[in-house]
Amino acid sequence: MQRIPLTEAPSPLLGQECWRKRSDCAEQQVMVPLRELLTERFLARCSRFSNLESFLAAGGIQQADLLELDSNTARRWDLFVRGSSGYPDWSTMLKEAGSEWVIGRLGVIIDA
Repeated sequence: MQRIPLTEAPSPLLGQECWRKRSDCAEQQVMVPLRELLTERFLARCSRFSNLESFLAAGGIQQADLLELDSNTARRWDLFVRGSSGYPDWSTMLKEAGSEWVIGRLGVIIDA
């Protein structure tokens, strides 16, 4: 069986994770909607919020605004994420959510 590494690649859209699967003959990108990454279960476990809407509203940002954050807004958003979740910044939170999404899609069960 050939192993195909999954590597994280920056998405053209902030707020979404793009996972790139590479092989010798093909490359495929999968765009994952933010709602699939920041699920109710994920948010309830790592923050004081139970859904994406309340998380964004408390941070004073619309999902569409995540597509083009200026430096000041990005700093404020990182501070909000740090203060309201277990993550130091937005990028780290998205990476963790993306990792969990991939694990779920692969059907891996982690017994705690």
